[in-house]
Amino acid sequence: MPTRRIRIMQCKKKQKRKGHRDNANAHYPALRASQHHARLRRHAATSGPRHSLQ
Repeated sequence: MPTRRIRIMQCKKKQKRKGHRDNANAHYPALRASQHHARLRRHAATSGPRHSLQ
C-alpha cells in the first residue's frame, strides 16, 4: 500500500505546482476519485482511436 500513498502525494505535489484549488469534495476520497475517473474517461473519450467505447 505505501506506493499508493506515494503516488497520491506526487499527484498533490503536481496539483500544487499547477496552482489547482482543491474543491469542496477534497475531504471525500470516494467522491474525488469518482470525479477523477470521470475526468479520465472524458479525456479518453476525446482522444485516440478508442473513443468508441465511451
